[in-house]
Parts: sequence; C-alpha cells; structure tokens
Amino acid sequence: MQRITCLTALTILGFTLGIVIPSVSFAGAVTNQITNETVSTIAINSVWVVLAGALVFLMQAGFAMLETGMSRSKNAVNVMMKNYMDLCVGTVLFWLVGYGLMFGSNATGG
Repeated sequence: MQRITCLTALTILGFTLGIVIPSVSFAGAVTNQITNETVSTIAINSVWVVLAGALVFLMQAGFAMLETGMSRSKNAVNVMMKNYMDLCVGTVLFWLVGYGLMFGSNATGG
C-alpha cells in the first residue's frame, strides 16, 4: 500500500511540474500587450489543458487496471510499472515538445 501512495505522489508531482513550469514561461512571454481578451484566452486554454490532463490521468489508470486484470497475478507489478513509466515519459515529452506545439507562436503570428 505504501508503494502505491509513493507512486501516486510522484504522479501528482510530475503532473504539477508538467503544467506549472510551461505555464509560467508562457505567462512571461505575453507581458507586452495584455488585454482582457488575452487574459481570458489564456485562462480558458489553461483550464482546458488541466481538464484534459486530468482525463488522461484517469484514462491511464483505467487502462492500467484493465491490463493488470488481463495478466497473471505474478506480472501485476510489472504491468503497473510499465503503465506508470508510460505516463512519466508521456508527461516529460509533452513538457518538452507538446506544450510548444499547442501554445507556441507560428509563422502567421497566432
């Protein structure tokens, strides 16, 4: 039970770092012209990213339970660890690449 609590804490920490650090750097990039429309757009985008991230975490946990139920009991820890590592690697890759693709500037100025 203590191992699951530790994994849960690490998951929450990884999710928090994956959302907070890019958000802070993004907030610093838009300080030139701040209007009410810009602030509301940033707020809506941030809420959507957090909501989608929470849904992905729930989906990941559900798939881990499904896959663990389909395997033998001696492999349950391995399956759960594989799913946890999938989540960790996905969070880091989103932080490195995905956030810039979602909210970065493009050639048309958007």
